Amino acid sequence: MKKIADGVALFMKYALFEVTGEVESETTRAETEVRGEIPSNSGPFPGRVESKTTRYQTIYLKDEDGGQYAVELVDFVIPCREGHKLTVRGADKRKWFDVTNHSTGQSFEDGRGLAKYAFPDLVVFGGAFGAAALTLLAMLMSEGGFGERFFVGVVGGLIVGAVVFGLLWAPSRIVASMRAAQIRSRLKQAAGAF
Repeated sequence: MKKIADGVALFMKYALFEVTGEVESETTRAETEVRGEIPSNSGPFPGRVESKTTRYQTIYLKDEDGGQYAVELVDFVIPCREGHKLTVRGADKRKWFDVTNHSTGQSFEDGRGLAKYAFPDLVVFGGAFGAAALTLLAMLMSEGGFGERFFVGVVGGLIVGAVVFGLLWAPSRIVASMRAAQIRSRLKQAAGAF
């Protein structure tokens, strides 16, 4: 594995890595999460069931120097088999989002995975939690009975937290998109240099 580039994309540091090797084996599995509700008063629509399936693939690569790597992919399954030569690129040795299968001549990119990697979720969730906590604290310090202050503080905190979350969500998605575009561009530039 080698570092091919690093940089800063809108205040987020990143490092890009690449590993080229022969597929020793690969495993693919899927996990399905099912949620639902059945109301006590069944009307024309007695219930609702939702499911979400997440696919996982682990590709075991061996490079020319004998190094062995387990590349973990989530909702990004690459068609490959034992003996195929792959080049896998990604960020910070943990998020792989660009794969070339030299044996088949195919290239794959996981744009959703890159966008998730570049998403500043700590800012969004932290800002919402902080605003809710400050609202609760302010209400607890105000005058009145403790039960009333606590109730108003919790309700107010939830409302303020939801508003802050909503205000930060759209800008954070724009930032994530811009970061992903910068990282993708740098990755393509670095990959072309090799």
